[in-house]
Amino acid sequence: MYPSDGELGEEGDWPVHWLTLQICLFWFGWTANRTHWISPTIASAIFGLADCWSFMPYLSYLATAYPKYAASALASNDFVRSMMGAAMPIVARPLFNNLGIDWGNSVFGFLAVVFIPLPFLLVWYGPWLRSKSPRATHFVESRPVRGARSPASPSESV
Repeated sequence: MYPSDGELGEEGDWPVHWLTLQICLFWFGWTANRTHWISPTIASAIFGLADCWSFMPYLSYLATAYPKYAASALASNDFVRSMMGAAMPIVARPLFNNLGIDWGNSVFGFLAVVFIPLPFLLVWYGPWLRSKSPRATHFVESRPVRGARSPASPSESV
């Protein structure tokens, strides 16, 4: 999870399996009307697991990066996800009626493919972005220096 040298690598906890989401969207879309029912069911099950597994590290990251404001950070994340969930039925009916299940899911798959670089960008620029935020925890400042000795306590100096 965290390196043993005391350096907090909060972006390092992000999921590696995020490509599963894109694969499952295309898999479900192109097997839903063409194959046995078990194939899109397996794709949906794997998508659901990958979706849950991908949210856990991001929520943990928000609480770690903003410990004083963790409740607000998590609530704002939940609010945005709920708004997306509320808008999805409005968008989904015309999308799937006009494009069909295969191309409708492919639209979501292509959108997911566009966001593939985002985790890499956040890992690369994460410390810089946190340094710009007055409310984020700045791990670079609080990181212990290797080989540095802590000052002696008054009881040790006698």
